[in-house]
Amino acid sequence: MGENGIFPQAPVNVRNIGKGQSQMSIIAENLAAVRERIGAACSRAGRDPREVRLIGVTKTVPVDRIREGAEAGLTLLGENYIQEARKKIEAMQGLEVSWHFIGHLQSNKAKVAAELCDWVHTVDRTSLAEELNRQARRRNRVIPVLLQVNVGDETSKSGSNPRHCRISSGRHCLCRAFPSGDSWRFRLTMRTRRRSAPTSEC
Repeated sequence: MGENGIFPQAPVNVRNIGKGQSQMSIIAENLAAVRERIGAACSRAGRDPREVRLIGVTKTVPVDRIREGAEAGLTLLGENYIQEARKKIEAMQGLEVSWHFIGHLQSNKAKVAAELCDWVHTVDRTSLAEELNRQARRRNRVIPVLLQVNVGDETSKSGSNPRHCRISSGRHCLCRAFPSGDSWRFRLTMRTRRRSAPTSEC
């Protein structure tokens, strides 16, 4: 959720709970409010709201609150830190939720992501793509991935250079790091851009 509206595929933070209200009721109210905004945005854009997936970001959120969010209907969860993801996923065994890794992922942590996560949103270099593919293959898993592309060329943000996603870039092509029919499922490209950049750049 951005500052001024809902963006499809963008995660939404789970808010702190105020005193005097039950956590479950506040989370349920927040979910209803966000979904209403998604519906309104889709109506303006001529899209079907069922095409939009709402992901609750669990960064810094304690397990008990995440569990209450899941019980309120928030079943897609996104974590930024792989070690935190491990703790939270193990603590929430038995709940029907899907875990998305949305933070910067080091190649030496690909093993954990391939073992525990249902999606990886931030594949931004060939070394990570190859290692994630290798680790998923060892576990006989097929993991949906998003390639992260830094179209704004901002040094403060992660993401592959757009030219590395073109077939003409040869061995540096990020897409080629996942051989066709192997242990991956390429779904979308997540792009980052400058806040002031025109929409046409995305």
